[in-house]
Amino acid sequence: MPNIDPRLVEMERQNREFWAARTARLSEQMVDVGLRATAFRILEEEHPRVPIRYRRTLEQALDDAEEYRKILIPTPEGEVNRRDSQTAAEIGRIGERAKRPDPLNDLISEIAAKKPRADSDQVAPYPAWRK
Repeated sequence: MPNIDPRLVEMERQNREFWAARTARLSEQMVDVGLRATAFRILEEEHPRVPIRYRRTLEQALDDAEEYRKILIPTPEGEVNRRDSQTAAEIGRIGERAKRPDPLNDLISEIAAKKPRADSDQVAPYPAWRK
């Protein structure tokens, strides 16, 4: 058996550890729909204007997307918000709709409760309509 330099053995061990951790992190990041979409958007935007040699890798784009998320959607602890998505539309679906006062809807509901079969001709002369 040839005599192998222990420094090379140690470098090989560190290399394996690094790529095992990086592969696990990549898999975790790719599961997150919003993070993945943001990373692909980053890559698409630089595609026409950055030479291939200087473009980001998928791993770099995912890390950048994660950093953007920290800025845009911070948690109280300052950690990354681990929701399935970060797009504004999807974040908006998480909470309830704001209750807004709408006098017309209140009036329609009131009329419908009193006269379930009322049509528009019967509703128009309704006294509260003229207020």
